[in-house]
Amino acid sequence: MNLRTDANTNGMSRLYGVSKSDITLAKIIEGGIVEKKDGDFDRIDNFITAINNEDYNYLINEIDINNFIDYMIFESYIGNRDWPKNNVRFFAVNNGPFRFVLFDLDLVSTQYIDHSPISFINNPMKNPITDLFNILYANEDFKQAYDLRYQYLINSALLSSTKFNEIVSDYKNNIEHIMPTHIDKYGVPKTFTEWFLNIDKLKNAFKAREDFLK
Repeated sequence: MNLRTDANTNGMSRLYGVSKSDITLAKIIEGGIVEKKDGDFDRIDNFITAINNEDYNYLINEIDINNFIDYMIFESYIGNRDWPKNNVRFFAVNNGPFRFVLFDLDLVSTQYIDHSPISFINNPMKNPITDLFNILYANEDFKQAYDLRYQYLINSALLSSTKFNEIVSDYKNNIEHIMPTHIDKYGVPKTFTEWFLNIDKLKNAFKAREDFLK
């Protein structure tokens, strides 16, 4: 139902309270292809060139490190198998660092629950995000920061199945009254019962993923 903030220049400018012209935005589509959408195209080109050249010092100053760490942790935690060769969006506000945003999680895996986070990051299809991560992770300071953050999040309740279930239930309650209209219009899901079963499947898959990662 696309219940999300637009992950485009319109959405970014509204979130940050700036003009659309202040936003530099790029995305990575299927096959690891970089599409320059808006803003400073030269800066995007320089960023990708630095990845290709494995220029650690340039890259570490060009991205929001804490944002990138959390972004990579979350995508690999939930097992997004249509990423990072696809469905990547990154942006900058004026001269600020590049930040990464979640986009299109419809193929979050229920089939590869027992795969390691690194296996999702090291997607077999070459792409700039996998390359960027491996360049940074080869540095001991970044590696330590990343590993400690991952362990902290797993040990905390922030990514717990309990917290996940609360969020899913809240959204379920918010849209339940309009689901009959949605079903009649689109036929997906086919019935109310199927919708409830899908919600249970989602919760069970997340719990299994949590147990595996622990």
